[in-house]
Amino acid sequence: MKYRIKNTKTTILILGIYQIFGGLIGLGVTAYLALGTGTINGAMLLIFTIATGLYLFSIKSGTVLIRKDYKRGLIYSMVNQIIQILSIGVGGYKFDYSSGAKGKIGINFTNGFNFNFDIGITSEFNMSINVDNTEYFLYIN
Repeated sequence: MKYRIKNTKTTILILGIYQIFGGLIGLGVTAYLALGTGTINGAMLLIFTIATGLYLFSIKSGTVLIRKDYKRGLIYSMVNQIIQILSIGVGGYKFDYSSGAKGKIGINFTNGFNFNFDIGITSEFNMSINVDNTEYFLYIN
């Protein structure tokens, strides 16, 4: 039994819907976290702004694909996917972003060499700037 979609336009439509849903879920999680945060300082505002911008970019990529501007939409989607490829943590700085489903594999160097595998169906954004909790990791999505 084959489930392969042979129509390119249908595949691009599905990619557009995926980009929009991933961005909407991410915006919802970001809004929930921002509303639950008591005091927002400059660094927190920067992190929430970057997260919101990335999820809005994901939504923009999907809407451009749905409007059938294929060339520009696929370029936007590729840029969005490239940003999601690497998750890195060095000392007190880390960056981890996924819009939609994820399947990450990588190495955590914090306490030796630990191989990790992470699967999820929701959007995720994790960014730390100069925190005391030092982590060293590299994951590929």
